Amino acid sequence: MPENNPQGRSNAFHALNGVEVVEGNFAAKVRVPNEDSIEVAVRRRDDKDDNKDSPEVHIRLEVVRSGSVRFRVRAVVYLVDKNGTTELETLNKPDTEELLKYIRYLLHTNRQGLSSNSRIASLIEEAITQTKSEARRRTREYRARIGEELYQQALNEPGLKEDALRYIIDTIHLLHAGDDKVIITVFLIILTSKLPEHYRLNVLILAPSGKGKTDIMRLISRLIPKKWKYAEMLIGATPKSFIYDALAGKGFIVDLKRKIIFINEPNWLTQNSDIEETGFRIIKQLLYDLSDTRAILYKTTIKDEQGRLKSVELKVLGRPVLISTAEDKDLPNIPTNMLSRFFPVWLDTSLQSLALSGMKIREKLSNSALFREFDRRARLVRAFLAREYVPIDNVVFTEDASREIIDCPNPDNPMLCRGYAGELLNAETRAVFNRAVSYLFALSAAYAYLRRRWKEENGRRIVVVTKQDVNEVWELVGDVIKALARGKESKTEALMKKIREIFEVYASLTNSNAILTPADVHKELAKMGEVLEPSYIRKLLSMMVGNNLLERCSRGKYALKCPEADITKHLNEENREEGEVGE
Repeated sequence: MPENNPQGRSNAFHALNGVEVVEGNFAAKVRVPNEDSIEVAVRRRDDKDDNKDSPEVHIRLEVVRSGSVRFRVRAVVYLVDKNGTTELETLNKPDTEELLKYIRYLLHTNRQGLSSNSRIASLIEEAITQTKSEARRRTREYRARIGEELYQQALNEPGLKEDALRYIIDTIHLLHAGDDKVIITVFLIILTSKLPEHYRLNVLILAPSGKGKTDIMRLISRLIPKKWKYAEMLIGATPKSFIYDALAGKGFIVDLKRKIIFINEPNWLTQNSDIEETGFRIIKQLLYDLSDTRAILYKTTIKDEQGRLKSVELKVLGRPVLISTAEDKDLPNIPTNMLSRFFPVWLDTSLQSLALSGMKIREKLSNSALFREFDRRARLVRAFLAREYVPIDNVVFTEDASREIIDCPNPDNPMLCRGYAGELLNAETRAVFNRAVSYLFALSAAYAYLRRRWKEENGRRIVVVTKQDVNEVWELVGDVIKALARGKESKTEALMKKIREIFEVYASLTNSNAILTPADVHKELAKMGEVLEPSYIRKLLSMMVGNNLLERCSRGKYALKCPEADITKHLNEENREEGEVGE
């Protein structure tokens, strides 16, 4: 082994070389054969020194590569005796007690002969600690070097530095067809995670089953730096999962500060708001009142290892950004106070969009090079975002930018208000107008941040939002903002309006009242390009009956006005069914 310590080697790792420990009938000696390993040799002292056949157990702890960017520790157990050196076992997660078991067995002793708190055990523990520390150091060093190399590649990648958003859209289009506005909106909302907490938004991606919600969210998630995310994409995450994450950490803290959480179709989204299962209130806090500056205390009960209930107090810190999905058929079941905390975006469900999606599936499944190219680009995007998009301390709107959103010289007369949001004030505007205005401010700030329009003053990073940023955001998401300001938070009202028109058209063509089945409605909506699940259509029809837009006739049919005898018969059938259920 060379005398000089090679550049980058841990001094503590090297300092164990030659250390000896004698305790009772056993002796141990450490040697460092190279910069990648530590070897601990353990033997019995009661063997004669001149007995060269006396067995020894050698524990070699090696720092080895694990995956592409990580190092770990591996332990190899050897027996050295008169027959030579025999490799007995390899442990990928070395543990002091487990290694002692091998030593005791091979040297014919027990816990009393070689205890777990002996000096030899401590020496083995120290060797494990040092090799693990070296593995972590090398992992950090290697990742930093790879990150720097990727960042330099990203700077030289055509189009990425000049227009990161366009590059991201084109990257996703390698494996997904269309939905540009959804990609842009979701990405802007992701960037709000780096802004002060009052600018952070949540987004809900809506579409029928099988349209590609999970696909597009997974692709976007793969473009986001790992440190930005609370975890990799969660599938149906329950409120309890956040509790147990907290319990696994020091101090029972869930730290969500500036984190992005991807949850695919969470089961709590459509939960009855009157039901308070364990952890459900945490989800409400994720949407309502979490803060970067103070931890929210939450008391709950959990089961310990013996199955007994115990009370714990955990803390939830930091306001995250939630990216989630839901099927359109579940939309009526999402509580209004939950839905209103999300910025809703719909995937295109037209027949033309389905045709494009089908062709994209054909293209990518017959050309595996597209997957490789996506992976290459994704690595560059992650490296670029991690280095170029640092957390922002403050957001400043120019006077022109603020007026472009809303300007009411005389609030007593809202019809005189100007600006994109101000001009929406009318008799149809609902209470969610204020939230829509907040969305426009937040997305405009995210757009300025996307364009890297920030400056540093006294060590603080400040994003400056201009009129141009507001104009470009309105061009992207103005239609959604308008719908929100008027209380149309989803396609539900638009779909019910289309269904009503179908009944009216049928009635005008037949010069009589139209009585249609859900299958008839499904067929007519498909002609309009609205491909919906039959169960969702039945739900919409039931909602329309509840809102007095339709009447339900007998045999599961619907009409603007059922024949009097028909609806009477139907009511009798319903009463009879309810009586049977009661019995």
